[in-house]
Amino acid sequence: MHTYYNVTQKVPVAVTNDKHYVNFDLSLEEAKKSMLGTGDTFYEKLMNAVELTNKQVVSSDSIAEQFITKPNTVNVHDVVIAAQKAQLSIDLTKNVIERAISAYQNITNLR
Repeated sequence: MHTYYNVTQKVPVAVTNDKHYVNFDLSLEEAKKSMLGTGDTFYEKLMNAVELTNKQVVSSDSIAEQFITKPNTVNVHDVVIAAQKAQLSIDLTKNVIERAISAYQNITNLR
């Protein structure tokens, strides 16, 4: 039995069958590092968030590919959850970027 931490969970998840679990989440340390980043500027933090989104999309694609090629090694629930996490991450990133652009346009129109 293995214990994994999900990025959004604070409670460890016990896995009893390794065939039904693929670690498609980032480690907690990697997620914190990506979100907090080492840079102080908005641009650097935004780029770190975009990189994290990209990793989630790539991970989702990977688990979907594994489900197609080796269906007995992946649980369908993991595939759907990974796809939804990736989609939610894309939507959130898109909204943040759109709001940043809107804020910039509002600032430039004040002049």
